[in-house]
Amino acid sequence: EMYRTFNCGIGMTVILDAGTAEQALSILERAGESAQVIGSVRDGMDGVRID
Repeated sequence: EMYRTFNCGIGMTVILDAGTAEQALSILERAGESAQVIGSVRDGMDGVRID
């Protein structure tokens, strides 16, 4: 009930090398978890940018 009423965020996050994302998604799916890629980390200018 709480998850339907309140914004509880996205849950757990995993940060890993982009080259292993598909394998990680497959492992999580086989374990009965729902997962998705939600972003990336890359080189950039100093500072913070939020889109």
